[in-house]
Amino acid sequence: MFLGNTSVLYRVKECNAKDVEAVNLEFLRQCFEINEARGILYLLKTMSGPENLVGLLDEFSLELSEKIEGAKTSKEKNQIFVRILRMLNNLHEQEHSIRFSILNHLKAEHLVALAILWRHALYTSSFNTVLDRILIAIREKNFSLYGDLIVKKPEDRAVFFEALSAYNRLFEVLSAMSAHEATELMVSDIKNLPKSQSIRNAIAWMEYLQHPEASLDTKNVLKQQISDMAIREEISSDLMALYPKGSVLLTPKTTQEALIALMCQTYRLFYDQSLSPSCQELERHYQDDIVPLADTNLDLVSLRTEGLINVQRHVFYNDLDGSSTYHYFRRRHELLPDWRIDSYPTFEVFSNFSENTGVAIRMIANLPKFQSVASVDIETYNLEMKHQPSVFVFRGHSYHVVDSLKYLNQNTRLALIGSCGGFENLETVLARSPYTQMILTKGTGTAWINNLLVPAINKLILSDAPELNWLEFKESLRSELEQAMQRFPNRDKILHIFDSFYVFPHENIGFIMMRSWMQYLGNYGDRN
Repeated sequence: MFLGNTSVLYRVKECNAKDVEAVNLEFLRQCFEINEARGILYLLKTMSGPENLVGLLDEFSLELSEKIEGAKTSKEKNQIFVRILRMLNNLHEQEHSIRFSILNHLKAEHLVALAILWRHALYTSSFNTVLDRILIAIREKNFSLYGDLIVKKPEDRAVFFEALSAYNRLFEVLSAMSAHEATELMVSDIKNLPKSQSIRNAIAWMEYLQHPEASLDTKNVLKQQISDMAIREEISSDLMALYPKGSVLLTPKTTQEALIALMCQTYRLFYDQSLSPSCQELERHYQDDIVPLADTNLDLVSLRTEGLINVQRHVFYNDLDGSSTYHYFRRRHELLPDWRIDSYPTFEVFSNFSENTGVAIRMIANLPKFQSVASVDIETYNLEMKHQPSVFVFRGHSYHVVDSLKYLNQNTRLALIGSCGGFENLETVLARSPYTQMILTKGTGTAWINNLLVPAINKLILSDAPELNWLEFKESLRSELEQAMQRFPNRDKILHIFDSFYVFPHENIGFIMMRSWMQYLGNYGDRN
């Protein structure tokens, strides 16, 4: 490993380099070859200024583009991509100009390949920056995304469309193309749905149908494709009647039918009508087995114990973001007279009690520096207090989310994933907490919003309100955010993030469909 070891640099200095820039460039090449991305951080410390490193990375980006073009096999090309990925991820705390300079000379088709091959490893900010650069190439007429995608394997196109949906950018990308190209790509992916049985791509296109700015013509094409699938995959009610309820074996064909039925049922849920006449037969067949339900309200009573105590688990990671967020979180509650803070070696408990309602809140938060060991102490505390958290709150970088979700359990009724790209973790949340409702982001979350979100929910928990209406709550929170940001120069940006990327339970098509699909597979799972 490179850290703490300058042997690579010493080897470089032994070469006949004519100047420091040549030495640094060769050093960067060798770090790249041994997959040691953190060498860039060493260069940042040793160079006279960040602008010099940006220039060096820009020069190296040109070399990388040539290496990708010259790669003779897909394996060789993928090795270059994974090293680029490591560099992007290891520089996540650095300024945008440093972190993404390595992409400067990569062609748009290279960026598309990177986004598809390493879709699940790219951090949210990295994926969005890669996509921004692809869109620039499209708008400047230097690249045809349609031409690049249409020749790819259907499963590769599916990965790309699913990612666009997960980060709420599908409409943006399709809008950058001509209507004909957008329609062709849409149809090509939808036709592959029954074969791929991809719930996430089914979600993507149902969300597109809900997009207020999507053209009516495009929506009609999408609806027609789903209708056509319903006709092709329609099953015989006589055949279904031969089997006792609950004993039907899931063949690939019935799974295909079920996925199309879910899309039809979801459309009915939001529009109170059938998507098309051809969908009605499938809807009838699956009306008892596939029942997508929207979470319009949250039962606040379910968040409290019999002793009227609401217990919450707040997770903060031991990095710069986690430490600064926790500092603000603690400082805020120190200044509020109704809150008490009890300190333990590895965690703290923030308590409030309403004399009017008799309801109490206990927010249990690990100290960031003890994040890896606090869970044992917190579990012991919960056992001693004879309660379990019903609310889970995670605020931090997206790459910490998966690890933090281990703290979810069957008692969780509300999960707030206030990180970048919280949409990625629907299956994990539902597997651990099938009865939970979820507030998440489909892009970059921000403390400006999160710092208002939790107090607004706590205010209702402490009240005697029996339930929370999500539509009313979102509208109220939006007004509060607008008022709080009135004098801030980034007000419009924050409001755009709230409107575009924060998803509440009543509007979360992905969560609604995923939950219904997982329930269906749980009831009728593959028994081979």
